Amino acid sequence: MKPQVVTIERDAEAPLRVLVVDDDSVQRLIIGKIAAQAGFEVTEASCFDQAAAFLATSRFQRIVLDLSLAEHDGVEILRLISDLDVRAPVILASGCDERILNSAARIARSFGIDVSAALRKPLDLACLRATFSNDRKQAVPVEPHVRPAPQLDVRTLVLALENGEISPAFQPKVDLRTGEVVGFEALARWTDRRGVRVPPDLFVPAMERFGLMSELTFHMLRMVARTYRPMFARHPRMNVAVNLCASMLEDLGLPERLEEILGQAGVPAGAITLEVTETVALANAQVAADILTRLRIKGFGVSIDDFGCGYSSLSALARIPFSELKIDQSFVRQGQSDPDMWKIVRAAIALAREFGIKVVAEGIENDEMRMRLAVAGCDIGQGYVFSRPLPIGEAEAWLTKSTPNPRRASAIDDASVAVG
Repeated sequence: MKPQVVTIERDAEAPLRVLVVDDDSVQRLIIGKIAAQAGFEVTEASCFDQAAAFLATSRFQRIVLDLSLAEHDGVEILRLISDLDVRAPVILASGCDERILNSAARIARSFGIDVSAALRKPLDLACLRATFSNDRKQAVPVEPHVRPAPQLDVRTLVLALENGEISPAFQPKVDLRTGEVVGFEALARWTDRRGVRVPPDLFVPAMERFGLMSELTFHMLRMVARTYRPMFARHPRMNVAVNLCASMLEDLGLPERLEEILGQAGVPAGAITLEVTETVALANAQVAADILTRLRIKGFGVSIDDFGCGYSSLSALARIPFSELKIDQSFVRQGQSDPDMWKIVRAAIALAREFGIKVVAEGIENDEMRMRLAVAGCDIGQGYVFSRPLPIGEAEAWLTKSTPNPRRASAIDDASVAVG
């Protein structure tokens, strides 16, 4: 298991070490001087073998890496950094064109490496200096206290469902122009009888492994309908998204069953959006199109989730009458620093416009990205910049304080004019 990375304030007297990997001695000298001015002890490596030896035997708080080396390339060193579990932010430097540099940065992040900057040569020395001097807060590997994972067998999971230990938490979906809450996504959360929270990344895969995902989804829908009904009575325009699993899109009787569940709770189909990934939608495309089209006829919303992560997103969008397109959070987060990812985000928004459907961006973590998405024409945002998933009572409080903000919409319009 890889060590957990935590951010701590280092002692000002503690030595900070940087490894500079570049086959150009002049570049090593320049980078080394700037690093030294920022308080780092500098170690230089002119080739892959030297870098590998230093990485295997020493600990660094920063790594500066040139992508073009004599016999090897920087991607090979990125792979080595990952294999050795070296947890130091990396500054990429290259004379290659911007798209190659951005691609290398994406590869690094896919390895779990923190890329603090990706700089083209000739280097912007002011930018390099600022990167080194960034608060002197370092990501330092700390071995977590390891606790044995609970044993999740079928009986434990079934009892958790039957006892109501698994319940929905509601993450707000916010109109990016006005700041008004327009709906929620219901996410499964488990607190067992001892009051211990079991993380979703532990119990959801267990549900999948034991073939219980349909039971989990039906349970969530019943819980959402029951807990959300009073809120819906007060806010009839509110909508809640619930995820559908792959096995449910093999059941031609699903539309009637979902309609029956909502009917028993007194909640209209229009209050629910059903989210499906493109992989799920196209696993059995003909049957899935049949089911999802009938769900739309009955009034349910249907969203294509994690849009762009697979190879058939365009095909799914053409075959199935989705009411919503949800841009995957990986594109949203990387789009802030990666121009190519941002082009994908803008293209997805434009494509949704062509189909006349709403666009939701998930994983928004700061106001800068919220504004950029709004200016680009994205309708709805979701993420920690707005709120974590909330219990039903706190979700209702969100609705109470959520009011249209004409000044915010005006600011977005002004920004749209500014960027053309």
